[in-house]
Amino acid sequence: MTNTLKILNTNLSNLQSIKYAVENLGYNTKSVSNVENFHSEDIVIIPGVGHYGQAMENLKPNFVDFKEIAEEKNLKILGICLGMQLLFSFSEEGNKNGLDLIPGSVKKLDKYGIDKIPNIGWRKVSFENNELEQFAGEYFYFVHSYSAFPKIKENILGTTKLEGNEVTAIVSSDNNKIGRYVGCQFHPEKSGNVGLSFLEYILNKLHNI
Repeated sequence: MTNTLKILNTNLSNLQSIKYAVENLGYNTKSVSNVENFHSEDIVIIPGVGHYGQAMENLKPNFVDFKEIAEEKNLKILGICLGMQLLFSFSEEGNKNGLDLIPGSVKKLDKYGIDKIPNIGWRKVSFENNELEQFAGEYFYFVHSYSAFPKIKENILGTTKLEGNEVTAIVSSDNNKIGRYVGCQFHPEKSGNVGLSFLEYILNKLHNI
């Protein structure tokens, strides 16, 4: 495995912030706009920001076989904010099917009974996983109106509390541990030093899967 991370270009997100963050951690980066650019064991980052339905429309021409390629090439994937939501099977935002790498759906935050939307700001994250206990109680930066509802509860590795409700903050394709596909609703690249430490930790974990 090389030291180059692939950043999936959805033609919506600002790739520069995540590019700058991971390059500060010592990685090289390459923007990817076609499944043919993926190689075996690649680590792929799906960045945040944007509309779910539009993102899937933008990806459709060049990534129609994304799930098949991800499994065939044993890709390791980190989704951030919208990128995390795209890992799921379906979203109400645009009523579009997603990449279907983690079973479940994405719904507007009012489905939790939350009135103040979007959720913007620094929120404390509680981690349900011993691998992540070093980040327990730390604050991360969120900005979103939709949230993931995994079909399998054990796919949730961390939550944050909004208006008394537990909202999904980090997910994984493996039950109760960091797997090949992992996503965070918050933006680690915008969460200061703790965010960079989290990002570095997750990328190292993905390298070793």
